[in-house]
Amino acid sequence: MCLDKHVDTALTPCFHCSFCSECAAASGRPFYHHRASGRSVWHRPAEMDYAALLARAQPDTRAGARNRALLSLGYDFLAHHSELVAIKNADLKFTTDGALTGLIRKSKTDQYGRGRLVFGSDRSAKLVRRWLRLKPKEIAPLFCAINHGRFLDRPI
Repeated sequence: MCLDKHVDTALTPCFHCSFCSECAAASGRPFYHHRASGRSVWHRPAEMDYAALLARAQPDTRAGARNRALLSLGYDFLAHHSELVAIKNADLKFTTDGALTGLIRKSKTDQYGRGRLVFGSDRSAKLVRRWLRLKPKEIAPLFCAINHGRFLDRPI
């Protein structure tokens, strides 16, 4: 492997470097060719969906379902962790087209609590619906704590 030669920079696709194509095939990572230096380097494509990658990394447990929904909403809402854990069930509304809208009541940059309306993707809506099916309805915080498989009536 030629990993010591690979550096992240602004790149264009390369399909003619056989040595690096072997490395890319062995690792499963995309490679590109840097025009200025003539070296092949590792690079993450701009189209990569980081929220989906983070969500897939979670286990298939109750906490994993909560974390998938939390990560996806955080990505879509561009929210701080304190804003996400303060969301209540009543703050989310599912739209007819499959997405969702939410209300961030107070944030680091909104100390007076005017609130802001945020929009989530259909991926986030599916993950939140799955989480809401698992979570008891009487617990008000959207993302409640889980201890030894039991839901606790408090935010994370």
